[in-house]
Order: sequence, then C-alpha cells, then structure tokens
Amino acid sequence: MAERSTRIVHNGFNLSITFNADAVRQVIFNQITTQPICNLALLGEKQVSIINQFKKYLDGEISALESVAFKEIGTEYQKKVWSYLRSTQVGQTYSYSEVAKAIDSHPRAVGQACRKNPLPLITPCHRIVSINGLGGFVGQIEGYTLTLKTRLLKNEQSFANNI
Repeated sequence: MAERSTRIVHNGFNLSITFNADAVRQVIFNQITTQPICNLALLGEKQVSIINQFKKYLDGEISALESVAFKEIGTEYQKKVWSYLRSTQVGQTYSYSEVAKAIDSHPRAVGQACRKNPLPLITPCHRIVSINGLGGFVGQIEGYTLTLKTRLLKNEQSFANNI
C-alpha cells in the first residue's frame, strides 16, 4: 500500500497521521482544520485499527499506543533519544538534562532530537521539559504547541492517577 495520510479530530485534538503500509511514519498536531477528514473506508483494516488506538489514547487509555507499529526515520543518535523517551513513565516529566545524563549526551542535543521527533505521542517528547519551565514542543517554544504540551501532560497525569 502506498503512503497515505489522514486526519482525525478527537477529544479536542486534531492530528494528521501518515502511514507507510501498515506502520505509522509521522504524526502532526494541527492547529486548525486545513484538510478534510479521510473517509475511513479508503484505509486498510490495520490503519483503521491504528486510528482507533490513537483515539483510545486520547480518551485516557494510556497504554493504547504501546502496540502501534511505526517506522522510525532519523539518525542513530535521534533513535537513541527516542528509544529512551519511550521508556519514560506516563504522568512524569523529565528534564533535558536528566535524559542527557541517562544516555551520556548533552541537553541541547536531546532537545534537537526531540524537535525532530516525527512520532509525538508514540515517542512522548512532551514529557521532556526545561529545568526553567516547559521547554519546547514539536519545534516550537511558544503558542499553540505549548498549549498542547501542557494539555498532554495534564491528561497523562490525570490518567496515571486513575490507574
């Protein structure tokens, strides 16, 4: 199956998901509705299942994305950082410095890897914060994306408290 993108709007979140065969290649947060929602009938069964897993996560089923197949595209260093991020605990935050120390790196390099993360939610870069505040999210340091980061952190903390 060729690469295909779709957009879902669920529980106040607006996501574009790009698939490569039956794996997720990229997730993008949309600020406004810029493209029509794809007819799910045009997607394969596996892709519809993945979309439903994202919806479950956004509804509070925090483990819903653990089994999502994904295709990670990045440098070996980025993949090292992203792998560590996937091992972080739901409902917890970690500083760029803490992550850097854990993987024997530098906080700024960790931040750059987070910025290039093509799979937010699957690779939870929103859990990584600055020692002086929230830090950035998906390459931005202000505006809509930081509102999203705050919301994701609050949702996860709420979900973690209800386990």
